[in-house]
Amino acid sequence: MAKLISALTDDAAIKNFLGVVSALTEADAKIAGSYWDVEPGPGEWIKVGLDVVRLDSGWDADVYVRYELWDGRPLSSQDDGWDDNWTGAISFTSGQVTALSASLDGEDTYNEIFDLGRGESTWEVCVQRKRLENDREPDFPRHIYRIDLFRLRFWPPENPWLHTPHNENGLPTPSQR
Repeated sequence: MAKLISALTDDAAIKNFLGVVSALTEADAKIAGSYWDVEPGPGEWIKVGLDVVRLDSGWDADVYVRYELWDGRPLSSQDDGWDDNWTGAISFTSGQVTALSASLDGEDTYNEIFDLGRGESTWEVCVQRKRLENDREPDFPRHIYRIDLFRLRFWPPENPWLHTPHNENGLPTPSQR
């Protein structure tokens, strides 16, 4: 059975949440590309690209993010009350990830950094979303509080070949051959 290695939950609510990105230096970010190129389509809540997991809360809500690092695939949590689940692979240039939000002045805001312990790697990840809103006080509007919770569970892939960086065709980069 897989064991939880480490976890981090953002302490404060995140406003204008865009998703989770690799915590890159400015030079690395120019090489990696732009997270703005990755965006969920109509009816989608998640879109994954190199160094980015774009997440759509679907409404103007405060967001809280929890990161978990596991030593293997965690037990399925499809039935533990999460509204949406997505599982797949993602590559990160750095071994650190952070929640990203947009500010009104056009500057991006990076939140707490979670260390995966290894950069230039592909990870398996289960991304989950849960929406909370007022559903107990019928005399008050439902929108008086809305919160989105996102949980990202990372673990190394079973196939060690996936630990190496790959190009857009899925082949190891020249330094990895």
